[in-house]
Amino acid sequence: MKGKETLTKEKIKCINKVIDKWLGYQKIIKRIPGMSVGIIHKDNIIFSKGYGYENIKTKKPTTDETLYRIASNSKMFTAISIMQLVESEKLRLDDPIVKYLSWLKKDDGMTIRQLLTHSSGINRDGETSHWIDDNFPNIKEIKEHVSKGAMTYNPIEKFKYSNLGYSLLGNIIEEVAGKSYDQYVKENIIEKLNLKDTYPDINEEAENKLATGYGRDIPGVEREIFTNPSTNAMVSATGFISNVLDLCKFMSSQFLENDSLLKSQTKKEMQRIQWVEDKGDYSINWGLGYNIWKVEKSKIIGHGGGFAGFTTGVGFDKEKEIGVALLTNASGSNAFELLGGIFHIINSVSNQYDSPDQEESKINLEKYEGRFHERGGDLEIVEINKELFLFYPENLAPFKELYKLKHKEGDTFIIETGDSFDYIGEEATFNFDKSGKVNRLKVGPNTFITFEEFYQGKKAP
Repeated sequence: MKGKETLTKEKIKCINKVIDKWLGYQKIIKRIPGMSVGIIHKDNIIFSKGYGYENIKTKKPTTDETLYRIASNSKMFTAISIMQLVESEKLRLDDPIVKYLSWLKKDDGMTIRQLLTHSSGINRDGETSHWIDDNFPNIKEIKEHVSKGAMTYNPIEKFKYSNLGYSLLGNIIEEVAGKSYDQYVKENIIEKLNLKDTYPDINEEAENKLATGYGRDIPGVEREIFTNPSTNAMVSATGFISNVLDLCKFMSSQFLENDSLLKSQTKKEMQRIQWVEDKGDYSINWGLGYNIWKVEKSKIIGHGGGFAGFTTGVGFDKEKEIGVALLTNASGSNAFELLGGIFHIINSVSNQYDSPDQEESKINLEKYEGRFHERGGDLEIVEINKELFLFYPENLAPFKELYKLKHKEGDTFIIETGDSFDYIGEEATFNFDKSGKVNRLKVGPNTFITFEEFYQGKKAP
């Protein structure tokens, strides 16, 4: 496929540099305590890094090995487990679930496919308040609730996201495989992929390596610190704990040419849109266990997750064979926005910047790189493929407002392209201190100081 050839080593280097600068800034302005990011291309992890702290009090920094609760990303593990059983002909997607759940006396017509696509009509979370009190239901409580009737809509009436539905899928896996859900996943996914730090649910080993989970950033209110409960019978919907290194391996197994877990034909079925629902301003597109969405012209397949103290996102572009895992230890941090911004940068760099200006390529442009501040906003200077650019790191899609700097003379450049409402056509001049580092940048009539100079001593906890 054409898309697979777009990421050269040089472009990967540029992508990583821009993503690192942009994420570092986003972490600050979104006041995210800690965040880890991993990017995989084919079967190579090309970027992995932590930002901030896994514990604010101890100031222990996050790394690419930091563990997070990945919440609803757990559903991808469950969907793959179901499809493995389909491949081994132990169940069929369009079978009614009552066929596999002997305890279920009432047949509401729900099928396995409908549970996978959130179109069964079953309610979202059952009847326990586990998202508030951390007391997740056991299987007896779920059986009692479902047996009484847990339907909000008729099957395939409309899309209705359901953690309860994926809890039932976990129970189906246990019934069909003849072993616990935890054991099945360990044997058939975790061990097969050699995922060293992935756990279906909390245990002592995982808890000792888990980042502290923090509440939402509410002005004037100290962040809440959450405990780490077991998800009990809802483990197949929201229980997993992992890190970006393991999730990169997991995503690589979902590329079509990787047969470590499933056949390519099975993955094609999972990754095609099975349910579409138009919501006016947006549409819901769902595969078998996957959310499917667009970032510009790229189709991204993956999932998001939210748990008390954690917000996470995982997505991959199967055409480019590139995947991104972004995990944060704070509620309300909107990991999906950041995930979209990373794919925007990947797309922008991979689709552009093939022919550098020969004159510019003779100049050491990297010495001009940096983040600069003035009271109206901040900007980032970055060299991409032997050319110099300016962008605003606050933007969620920074390359949509990108300015090319054309060398004029000395340390002065002309802003050659960009927004006509800004300083296009005017000069950008860099000033260096005695050590050879940029300490001032004048854009038009405005002088910027380095962001480091501004930020020093002003960091909020």
